[in-house]
Amino acid sequence: MTIVAERDGYVHNPDGLAIERLKEHQKRTGSILGFDGARSFGGDMSGIEQSCDVLIPAAMENAIHAENAERIKAHLIVEAANGLSHSRPTKSSGRVESQFSQISMSMLVAWWSAISSGSRT
Repeated sequence: MTIVAERDGYVHNPDGLAIERLKEHQKRTGSILGFDGARSFGGDMSGIEQSCDVLIPAAMENAIHAENAERIKAHLIVEAANGLSHSRPTKSSGRVESQFSQISMSMLVAWWSAISSGSRT
């Protein structure tokens, strides 16, 4: 894992983040920013737009939205947030549906099938 983003920005280390140390830092300071094992980007959510194999928007609703969706460079998006990454009400039903959930699930199934068969996509 090379990037972790939260509501106040993101931290990045191209060689990999020491996740346990980062968690300790966050507990101690209340933020991931300022972690000595990474470069901090305060007030900047573009960390989720960086090229990566898997993007997991896990703790923030609306992390992916109409303004940044085209800039997402992840090979696979795995939805894990409490709410939808991006939602919109449909005119016909009034329900809120995710634009990414079906795409992410299809990609996850395709990825799992590929690694289960021994090939790499």
